[in-house]
Amino acid sequence: MCKFFRILTSALFAVTAFSVCAAPSAPPDAGNTDKNANAGASRASGYPFSDKKLEQLEKECDAGEATSCEEAGVRYAQARGVTRDASMAQKFHEKACDGGVPASCTYLGFLRFYGKGGMKQDIREAERLYRKACDGGEFHACSNLGKMYGRAEGVERDFSKAREFLEKSCNGGVSVGCAGLGDLYFRGLGVEQDQSKAAALLEKACDPESRAMDIQNACTSIGMLYMQGIGVEKNDAKAVGILEKSCDRSNLKACTVLGAHLATVNEPAKGIGLMKKACDGSLAEACSVLGAFYVDGPGVERNTDKAVEYLTKACALKHSPSCEAAAYLKENPGK
Repeated sequence: MCKFFRILTSALFAVTAFSVCAAPSAPPDAGNTDKNANAGASRASGYPFSDKKLEQLEKECDAGEATSCEEAGVRYAQARGVTRDASMAQKFHEKACDGGVPASCTYLGFLRFYGKGGMKQDIREAERLYRKACDGGEFHACSNLGKMYGRAEGVERDFSKAREFLEKSCNGGVSVGCAGLGDLYFRGLGVEQDQSKAAALLEKACDPESRAMDIQNACTSIGMLYMQGIGVEKNDAKAVGILEKSCDRSNLKACTVLGAHLATVNEPAKGIGLMKKACDGSLAEACSVLGAFYVDGPGVERNTDKAVEYLTKACALKHSPSCEAAAYLKENPGK
């Protein structure tokens, strides 16, 4: 029985993965002016387009006006009054970046990081471009640098440098930077462990209305901390409120944590339903938690067949503890 409770608990904590462990988000087109969005998401709706014709922008760009180069690049990338053309977008963003427009450097960094837009993947070049953008005050680039150093993506893993860049990003108003910095403080990586500071940073990053998954993950994490009373005073009502909003935004991690909580307290049917929703969405940890509940979860009648079914699905989704648990139940169905 305790074996499966440990699986349930470890899966629940695993589901609250923080953003420093996530790779930089790939943009479809350009940089982002939304401080609550994933670094690199398209800023088509927020870009301050001028009334100038493309021909005029190109002429001004040729004359050395870097901001006109940037706008021309965004228009080609976003098909704004012109046929979408990735090579032309790259050309103008390169001119803009060379001319001192940090957002264009960030855009090119994304393309290099993922090998998008006809560009060959080059992680080291992406790092150089991000640095140039970050030094120029483009704080989304700083958060991506922090992630690169946290993950050792093309650079040697260095949590102190990850902290430096994430802190700069967070101080610049970028929520994903605050989320990543909260991760470092929670785990004591590159900084002295401080769960209270971690909770404050994650709460600062959380915006239940945001569509950005990094931000939704921060909401899941702070909800979990309120539920457990880690770094903050335990507050189930606040935790449930945060997790419900995040789950409504299709954050399967939040649905899993919320579901496990509700199934444990007084709403087992609703809780199981939320965990099934997350498992059906192929979240391995949700399937694992669901399987564990059918073994010895409170408020749920024991059902070994269902437990094996969900643990096997979690195993197929590469959740190794569930593979061991499923094998154990098959060999010992009555235990």
